[in-house]
Amino acid sequence: MAVGLVVLIIGIVVLATESLGKVNSFQRFSVAQGQGTVTFNSTGKYIAYYESPSVSSSTRTVPLFEVSLTGPSGATMVLDTLYGGNPLDVNGGDNEVNVLTYQYNGHNGIAMYQFTITQAGTYQVTLAHTNVAAPDAEVAFGTSIAAGTVAGVLLLVAGVLFGIAGLVLLIVGLVKRGKHKSELASAAYYGAYPPQQWQQPQQWQQWQQPQQWQQPEPQQPPQWSVPFPPEQPPPVQLHKPEQPPSS
Repeated sequence: MAVGLVVLIIGIVVLATESLGKVNSFQRFSVAQGQGTVTFNSTGKYIAYYESPSVSSSTRTVPLFEVSLTGPSGATMVLDTLYGGNPLDVNGGDNEVNVLTYQYNGHNGIAMYQFTITQAGTYQVTLAHTNVAAPDAEVAFGTSIAAGTVAGVLLLVAGVLFGIAGLVLLIVGLVKRGKHKSELASAAYYGAYPPQQWQQPQQWQQWQQPQQWQQPEPQQPPQWSVPFPPEQPPPVQLHKPEQPPSS
């Protein structure tokens, strides 16, 4: 948000110094007057603007009439290049002018001609008699405000976008911070008061874990005491079977 605010301020400064701020310094006189003088302190590119209260940001057409400049050397230059680079068609053809308007401090204007000054000094300006201009119209001379206007508008848009992005990040950060605090508070509460574990009743535990039956130990067969054999076995008497009687 701070970056957005800084960019926004820079955009306002650019518009005030390099764009709309130049409007007050334009040299102007009324179309009804028909003539006047303009001083160009340096050489370079300049623009003749048509000013009238009827001009707005939605204006797309410019009343065109002849404008001529007579320089210090006595040479006369008739403006014949429309703003944007298209040549002027004196026969009323397709005179397309790039749209460059301003509304600042009571001056409503739109770019009409572009020209180049090769010799600094005071110029005599002559306007052809015309019925296409408004009775309260004026012609203003000055440098282009296009570059400053574009740069200022882009900076303003960037500042607004940075501000929105910063606001969104701030909201997200506050939500996360609140959630983190809630988690810390919950952890502290359960740390001080740990939840008691549910104890099964004793009978339930006994039913859940039945007693194990102990199998009887196998009994060893009785050991009979057998006397040791004598050192010498008793003599064995053999009896000869009786012979059957002879017939």
